[in-house]
Amino acid sequence: MKKSNEFRLYLNGLKRRTFFMVVFFFFISALFSRIPLESIKTSSPPKIDGVLDDPVWQKARGYSDFRSYSPDYGGLPKEKTIVYSAYDADNLYFAFKCCESQPGKIIGTIGKRDTIIEEDLVGLLIDSHNDGQNAYFLVINPLGIQQDGIMDSSGSNDWSPDFIWESNGRKNAEGFVVEVKIPFKTLRFANTKAVKMRIGFLRKINRHSEEYSFPEWKDKGPVLSYLGIFQFEGITNKKVLQFLPAFTYMKRRERNVDDALDSFDEKSLGLTSKIGLASDLTLDMTINPDFSHIEIDEGYVDVNLRVDPLLNEKRLFFLEGLEHFKFAGCGGGSPIEKIVHTRNIVEPQWGLKLSGKIGKSGIVNSLFAVDKSRKNVEPSRPGDETKNSYYGLFRYKHIVKGDSYVGAVYTGKEYRFYTGEEITGGFNRVGGLDARIRLGGFITLDTFFLYSFNKMYRKDASDNNQGPAFGGIFKFEDRKNLFSLGYHDLSRNFELAPGRLRLNRNGIRTFSANAAQYIYPASDFLKQIALGYSGRMSRDKHFDMNEYSHELSIYFQFASASGLSLGYDFATEIYEGELFDRNTFFITGFSRPNKHFQLAFDYRSGDSPFYKSLPPYQGYLKTFLFSVDFHPIENFSTHFAWTNHIFHGDEVSTGDYNVSIYRNKTKFQFNRCLSLRGIVEYDTEYKQIVGDVLVEFTYIPGTVIHLGYGSTFSKEYPVYDRVYRCDSYKEIRSSLFFKASYVFRF
Repeated sequence: MKKSNEFRLYLNGLKRRTFFMVVFFFFISALFSRIPLESIKTSSPPKIDGVLDDPVWQKARGYSDFRSYSPDYGGLPKEKTIVYSAYDADNLYFAFKCCESQPGKIIGTIGKRDTIIEEDLVGLLIDSHNDGQNAYFLVINPLGIQQDGIMDSSGSNDWSPDFIWESNGRKNAEGFVVEVKIPFKTLRFANTKAVKMRIGFLRKINRHSEEYSFPEWKDKGPVLSYLGIFQFEGITNKKVLQFLPAFTYMKRRERNVDDALDSFDEKSLGLTSKIGLASDLTLDMTINPDFSHIEIDEGYVDVNLRVDPLLNEKRLFFLEGLEHFKFAGCGGGSPIEKIVHTRNIVEPQWGLKLSGKIGKSGIVNSLFAVDKSRKNVEPSRPGDETKNSYYGLFRYKHIVKGDSYVGAVYTGKEYRFYTGEEITGGFNRVGGLDARIRLGGFITLDTFFLYSFNKMYRKDASDNNQGPAFGGIFKFEDRKNLFSLGYHDLSRNFELAPGRLRLNRNGIRTFSANAAQYIYPASDFLKQIALGYSGRMSRDKHFDMNEYSHELSIYFQFASASGLSLGYDFATEIYEGELFDRNTFFITGFSRPNKHFQLAFDYRSGDSPFYKSLPPYQGYLKTFLFSVDFHPIENFSTHFAWTNHIFHGDEVSTGDYNVSIYRNKTKFQFNRCLSLRGIVEYDTEYKQIVGDVLVEFTYIPGTVIHLGYGSTFSKEYPVYDRVYRCDSYKEIRSSLFFKASYVFRF
């Protein structure tokens, strides 16, 4: 009898637990459910002119139930937005009607594409595979200027990719209207009779510091799961066929030991092609590609750097599919910054790339490239004969459910060259697995394992080493709280030649923790307060020493696209077997008080080692960055920036420095395609004045004409291993640059 009662109690408890589990399941399902939406099919496509006078928009259903997702979730919009959708066999069409109670405060300029993210915007998220992994992210300002990229399932953006689509915008007495046309052959999707895509709509209003979405983003979590479902039938499923020939010419002059200018001519003709093997799988090929820069990189103080700064990829051949080389548990301050960093491929001669989707759940990206650059191979020596480096990269992801996946990766670099006495070279080959597991609506677990095989061989001997790297990150984040724990372990022999390690360090074990609390005051001025902690404890296996970092911060978000952050980092750093203090106070801020001005600053002051000395020594470093942008009219802008670094040694002063860089960039946009841009920069460390002028015509990404001239003036100039000095500024180098390319798309 007693056992029978116990059994009944057990059954009752089981029923209660089952009931609560079912309720919880339905709550989570409702929270992340996807809304079916309607797009009207038309035989009379709209004219993309920023005017809603087309018959199709009178028939299409308008959606206006936008809700805020920044700075908080679920708020009613202060201005009304209506979005319409239509399609035909070849294109998607969208129209945004954006009401504005104060039209004179709309922020929108006629500028270069991909430079509008700080303006008023509307946007589209298109998950064309309907798999919750990544989405095309297309944004447009009130005058129709574009910016595009990729958003992943966590809401992180990569603005590097460029896509071919059409947009136009126009202001009016009620606000502004934006129209968009997206060719289906720009998108990658499954070849089915009825194509389902997840699509979401966004609007950003700068003067309120608020961003809105439809369908509503109810909270943090897998943001792409909130997108609505559109179904398209009878659309043309064309395999893309694209060719991009490019011609570049550069005439360079450099001052020699006789104080004369030597001239050099460089000509290049290249071809890049894209062939659609299926609607969602493409093969890219390139021969002698044009990877020239059309603009001088913004200067940075390089007097006392431990490593070179991380530069973003902007070369067209590498961009598509690059998002799939994101590796679970890497990046975001972990010891492995990037599993693949294609900027390591400096001067490619030719390359092949296969990227896209296989079946319903397989994602593949593979790349092979031949690089003639000697960078990152060996220090150059007289008599060396350069041999090529060969890069082979492969990535596969299997989608499990939602944004959960398991994946595999291989990266390899092989190189060889002749030194005049012997043949030498080597390889680095890395293979591994990773996985992202969503344990709940707001909880993820990212984990990975890698193993590297490395060899350096010479004529009579070879050196072999190998070693693993593994780790993971557990993360919880909702609208009020963030918490994460991480562990990473890199062996002393782990190397990653095609990727990038943080501070170029292997042989490190790290425990990390992050926490934040988000507070939303009931105020139209103060929008959000974020209290944060970021901590890291590391063990350097090479020197058997420990270092740490404990950063406390507070962030205030205000109206008028303004923010202020300040904090203190209690930190140490191991370098060359010595432990240095890195305690640092910081304060940063930004604001766009009106449509004409934008301001930003960053001040940091604290302990720092001087790296460029043997042995390195302890010192104190202050850095300051200030910038201001002025837009008096819609098609003219000027940007001024001042960077200052001051270093003093605690006991040694031989490396003390006070370096400033002043930079001005002024631009006039004649129309959406044609612009004139000038840059002047002065570096007090090298006592150099750099000037650069560019006339740029960009019709669509890839179809461009550029004509530019740049020159450098200085009182001293290096030639081989000597430095020559002058009494006055002389032109020490210059270049005349011309580029023309055209996209043939079939």
